[in-house]
Amino acid sequence: NIIEREGVSVSHPSKFILVGTMNPEEGDLRPQILDRFGLCVEIKALTDPKERLEIIKYRMKFDENPIKFQKRFLKKQRELQERIINAKSLLDEVEISEELLELIVKISASLGIRTHRADIITAKAATAIAAFNKRKKVKEEDVKEAALLALKHRIKQLPFEKEQEIDEELIEELIEEPEDDFEIDKKRKLKKSVKIAEFTGTIQGKNSASVTGKRGKYIKAKETTNPDSIAIDATIKKAIQENPKNPKILPEHLMEKVRISKAEALYLILLDSSSSMKLDKKIKFAKTIAWLLLKESYEKKNRVGLITFKGDEAQIISEPTTDLTKVDEALENLEIGGKTPLTPALMEAAKLASKYKELAPTLIIISDGRCNIFIKSNLEEDLKILYPKLKELNLVFVDAEPKGRNIGVLEEIAAKFKAPIFYLDDILI
Repeated sequence: NIIEREGVSVSHPSKFILVGTMNPEEGDLRPQILDRFGLCVEIKALTDPKERLEIIKYRMKFDENPIKFQKRFLKKQRELQERIINAKSLLDEVEISEELLELIVKISASLGIRTHRADIITAKAATAIAAFNKRKKVKEEDVKEAALLALKHRIKQLPFEKEQEIDEELIEELIEEPEDDFEIDKKRKLKKSVKIAEFTGTIQGKNSASVTGKRGKYIKAKETTNPDSIAIDATIKKAIQENPKNPKILPEHLMEKVRISKAEALYLILLDSSSSMKLDKKIKFAKTIAWLLLKESYEKKNRVGLITFKGDEAQIISEPTTDLTKVDEALENLEIGGKTPLTPALMEAAKLASKYKELAPTLIIISDGRCNIFIKSNLEEDLKILYPKLKELNLVFVDAEPKGRNIGVLEEIAAKFKAPIFYLDDILI
């Protein structure tokens, strides 16, 4: 350790553990800084009246006689100190099995934690807990306890995502969860067929051109009082028409150029991440088609937004952006489970699309159609509410069920809006 004060420097050997405290209301630390902290303990204010009353009594007794108060806990403190010293001497003899190391990796991966430091710290903490409990072999319960301390502050929160709480119940669920392969299959491609040509043509349809802006081919002129780009030919022509013998260009003769140009496209992907999408790995293929759309959008410099729906609500995972790495990351870390709020998701998409009317948004809905959460009470009522909000938008439905086994809900919604519907097995190789 080096200490420097007013030009005087002193160095001495030291061995220490850094302990940091912070108030999260004062701001967040960057993930790379948080990752440097090995373990994290969250302290919350007590809400139980009996516990709060006990604190008042403790404080009063401490103020009355601090030394007497400290002696009251001295025996327990010494027992704890001795237990820690014994654990330190036992630590090098503690073994952790390959099976438990694999369990640690599974928990971290399931929570979307990418840093390897998380796995290493969890393993070390589990070993220390075993030593503290006078054991030479790490148990599963040690790993669970260590994970609660080592992982909470390392969970990466995606844009617009609610804070994810880690507790004993969640860790238990992750341990018991079977190994499912729901990763995006980036080796897959879109089929080269009439169907896929129709699909790609549909999602690009309404975004192909716009008659506005300062760039693009000049196609006509329009009247204006404050032109951005004066159409000289049309302005002179208007002045001559009003006074053929002695034409003079006046402010009221000014005409503005109207150009045609390639428009920036906006795709809003609505992805069903409910429990029913786990069956037959439908979510794997749904995520894959969403990723392929992302890839194509990146190449064409289009904007993409991502809305997922599960449980009781739809959630905007990524607002429309050209930074498609955010959306890609959200897809990779997508949580799956719960009911299917399809119509609430369409309502959320309608609200988001209304902010970007000038980009003529295209909504791409990928689902198995097994909706069981509604805006009102049933699909028919919801469609009446949604129709005026969605009728002007470009909708494309992709059914995650094979064509012969689908339940027909997406087909019904697509028919209501005169929108095309495709099936994953028609689209993916």
